[in-house]
Amino acid sequence: MGDQNHGRNSCARDQTFGRTIRKLADATNDSIQRLTDVMDRQAATMDEFKETMDGIKTLITTLNSKYEQIHEKSYKTMRVKGVIKKLQSMYSLLLEALTTFLDLGIAKRAGVCIQHTNPLTIVVADGTKIYSKALVKELQWALQGMNFSFEVRLLPLGGCDMVLGVQWLSTLGPVLWDIKNLQMQLAGKELILTGNTTTDFQIVDAKKMQHLLNNKSSGMLVQSCTLQAETS
Repeated sequence: MGDQNHGRNSCARDQTFGRTIRKLADATNDSIQRLTDVMDRQAATMDEFKETMDGIKTLITTLNSKYEQIHEKSYKTMRVKGVIKKLQSMYSLLLEALTTFLDLGIAKRAGVCIQHTNPLTIVVADGTKIYSKALVKELQWALQGMNFSFEVRLLPLGGCDMVLGVQWLSTLGPVLWDIKNLQMQLAGKELILTGNTTTDFQIVDAKKMQHLLNNKSSGMLVQSCTLQAETS
């Protein structure tokens, strides 16, 4: 009888020990799984952090590239003020623009005679194509007190009221252009064009912008671009 009791007690102890071992093993496995999950989350967080930093680096590189492009274009563009049919206007003189363009909205406001034509394809700097479907024959405008007349194509420019191209400049004879000081002297004409040296940009917060819009003023972000007419 004593041996039987001893055997039963030993078996019970073994079962209890086995259950304890299994519980410890399960707890250990749970701990390992939780640790693995934490490490996976940390790895994912590090990957997200790396992706974010790569995105920031790419953004900085893009901004630097855009700044260099704008800085380069500033030496190819001169902005001057003039008048079209008593409307104060802003003109851009572009070294790389062949055709002279007038903003479509300005043409309508000025009440000039608009003639519709076959579309002329215009290729901007990024390769996008836009189309000019009208022109104004012998548009008259004034630059710093001197009157001019020339044929212009119509486009919704937005960034300025008029783009004075090389075709117009070629009719004026030799031109002395002091790009650094933004001055242009036209040979045969007692005129020195002086470009704008101040910026029209203004940083405003959302509240002020809403106030400006409520007063029917307009906010505009202007980027100069090269215009080139395709010839068929």
